[in-house]
Amino acid sequence: MTTRIVRVGNTLSVEIPAELVAQASLPVGEPVEWVSDGNGSISLVASNSWEHRHIRAGMAELEAGKGVPNERVMEWLDSWGTDNKPSRAKLIASLDLAERSLDAGEGETYSAESLSGLVDSVEHCGKASLSRG
Repeated sequence: MTTRIVRVGNTLSVEIPAELVAQASLPVGEPVEWVSDGNGSISLVASNSWEHRHIRAGMAELEAGKGVPNERVMEWLDSWGTDNKPSRAKLIASLDLAERSLDAGEGETYSAESLSGLVDSVEHCGKASLSRG
């Protein structure tokens, strides 16, 4: 069972043995995305996976101007692993406030590039918070 990688210009072609394709439930002939875990490993994710559907839905919400301000997200992440978790009522009030702010034209707009930075920041804060716990 050999995986073969061939580079042609800026394109990588990967031949994955049929057994691995079946085991990973990858769609044959369909595009997949390479996802790095930041530790030198990569994963293949089918473009029609539930992860991609949720990401596309989230991006559509952001593009429609819906979202939660970064400060609120950071506050929430900082509460992980502590006794200072926001109550459900406080969380709902925060979301209502965020919605009113967006309706008033306030908030931050993210491009695909800046959203990537936000995701990295949230991941970093989440891991730091978990390591404290």
